[in-house]
Amino acid sequence: MVLLLPTLASAQPKVSVDAPLLPLARAGAYTPIQVNIATTDPLEGEVRVSFGNSETPVVRPYRVGRSSVRRVSVPVVMPNWVPELHVEVTRGRRTLATHTLPTVSGSGGVDELHVVAVGEEPLGLTLLRQVSNQPIVGHAGCTREDRDVRVETLLPTQLPSVWFAWTSVDLVVWRRPDPSTLTPEQQGALRDWVHSGGTLLVGVADGYRAWSTSSLGALSGVDFSPAEASAGATHAVLFASGAAQPEDAPALPRVGLTMRGATPRLFDGDQPFVADHAVGAGRVVTLGFDPGAGELRGMSGAFDREAFWRKLLGLFEDAGTSPLLAMAGPPHQRQPDPCVGGASDWNWTGETAREKRETWRTNLEAALSSFTRANPLPLGTVLLFGLIYLLLIGPIDFVITRRLGKPMLTWVTFPVFAIFFSIAAALVISFRKAGNTEVRCVEVVDVFDGHASMRGSGWCAMWSSRRQDVRIPVPRGAGVVVGSGGAGDDFLVRDEVEALAGATQVGLGYRASQWAVSTWHSAWVDRLDGGMTVRATGDGVVVAANESGLDLDEAWVVWGRSMWPLGPLPSGARAELKAPVAFDWGTITGTPDSPNVEFDDPDYHRTMNEHHRWDSSWAMLLDPHTGHVSRLPKPGASRAPFLVGRSKGGVAPPVPTNDSADVEAFAIVRAPQPNLSSEDLP
Repeated sequence: MVLLLPTLASAQPKVSVDAPLLPLARAGAYTPIQVNIATTDPLEGEVRVSFGNSETPVVRPYRVGRSSVRRVSVPVVMPNWVPELHVEVTRGRRTLATHTLPTVSGSGGVDELHVVAVGEEPLGLTLLRQVSNQPIVGHAGCTREDRDVRVETLLPTQLPSVWFAWTSVDLVVWRRPDPSTLTPEQQGALRDWVHSGGTLLVGVADGYRAWSTSSLGALSGVDFSPAEASAGATHAVLFASGAAQPEDAPALPRVGLTMRGATPRLFDGDQPFVADHAVGAGRVVTLGFDPGAGELRGMSGAFDREAFWRKLLGLFEDAGTSPLLAMAGPPHQRQPDPCVGGASDWNWTGETAREKRETWRTNLEAALSSFTRANPLPLGTVLLFGLIYLLLIGPIDFVITRRLGKPMLTWVTFPVFAIFFSIAAALVISFRKAGNTEVRCVEVVDVFDGHASMRGSGWCAMWSSRRQDVRIPVPRGAGVVVGSGGAGDDFLVRDEVEALAGATQVGLGYRASQWAVSTWHSAWVDRLDGGMTVRATGDGVVVAANESGLDLDEAWVVWGRSMWPLGPLPSGARAELKAPVAFDWGTITGTPDSPNVEFDDPDYHRTMNEHHRWDSSWAMLLDPHTGHVSRLPKPGASRAPFLVGRSKGGVAPPVPTNDSADVEAFAIVRAPQPNLSSEDLP
């Protein structure tokens, strides 16, 4: 036995737990908990993450092969006011390891600016400790207090491998990026996060080829030319950041950039060396210099590092405006401001844009969950049943027993009538409420031409007519599903719902009650082989083409106060734009099969002109900053046309894995057309 002890000890699995993004965890967003398991024998069990309160734990099964090492990533939705996480790794009933991870106490940094610096921290980034007097896009607390800024430095090996694990982060800054240090999964996660709405800033220098030749390099939208030192670049950086101009400024090594879809933001003479590129719903800012260069470090007296990052990121001053042209951001006040209400073009009713969006989403969930069979019986039906029951146990019972001449027989007739009535009532209710599981979904899908990607957000409701275990996966790409609760009851109590965590997806598992309504929402990112384009031909005809693989029942090109009908536009089809008509949001949303689902408020929009109707409807339908992840303000660009279509069958409704489920889905598909000129439209 003594000789066997070293062997038994060496056979014990080794477990370690890491959560590099936990300091940036944001309430309601996903944070990956990474569990590393090394074992000599085959091993399988569960990883359980609990919060020390009534919140439902997250449980993920794992399996590790013989003589293997595996990293198990458990995406966790962070609740509010959780001081720590408890991670337990089990094998059957045996506990292999337990870890306690401290979190940032409080509301989970909802209104903070969260930044990740990959590898080395850029010059002075941590000096940006607060954002004054403005909401953080996507996390707009409207108290007008200063927002804290959190900066965390991560090694490339610590970056997540799924895009939605980045959703607690607003900005990723990468000095001298070398994508070869990342796994293909990590590169794909970073790319998909940008497509979903994230902001990535890379500072390239003499090693720019490592970035430009990688699969991520195309996100910059530029071609690179060899680096050279230039005092003009130093002066341009100092001027743009509002710093004084010293006479003996050192020459800053910088890389030349040739635009391939990006927008130049800062010039050395006529040579741009800072560019901003819209990628999907997000953006990539490329600096043609190292933001931690020694030449900048040596000017500590003349160089305001905090102002440098404020201007670079387009963060506004206390007054809400930026007096100088930001290197990568709008030089004007952000519009609309989600915290400003009143009778404005944006908010006719006085509600803020944020409140209007929340009201729309609340009304949408309520409309989706208004299943006819879930509603109580009509009052008239209930009163009729009550009258019949009273007649049975009163006059009818009296007449029957009197005619039989046996008044004491009421001890028999009364319970018979009661039992008969109860059975009849149960049959009527079952007839009205029984049937297949029903699911309704409304989706908003953005198709990004030129990036071979799309993203979607969906809101769903399910009517369960029986007790059953239901699994709700994500049917497209890598994405998440989050439960929203029951409809007017306590259906989703503890242990009634669990998060199903996989390697690239997260779903929900319901222990559905009988005659209960559950709601959830989802988000996903997927690749596309083609897109949706609108091009002007040489003979003055404007043609729309759909190569996305998505079939549209109806489609329009929308710009300002007009819309150009296209008719049905299935995948692989082309259509010419017809004569324009006045914009009508109700025409686009149409009337879904369920009359209870309302997508717009006609009374509200009758008081506004078509131009502002489009703005408000667009924001209420889905704010791109809050649908997936947040991002810094996108550079102020002119209003661009959109190809908008609807699909009654949906695009990717996350439906239960239940063969007897009846699914009704409705999707609105949007495809921006940045290359279409207003002069080309008929």
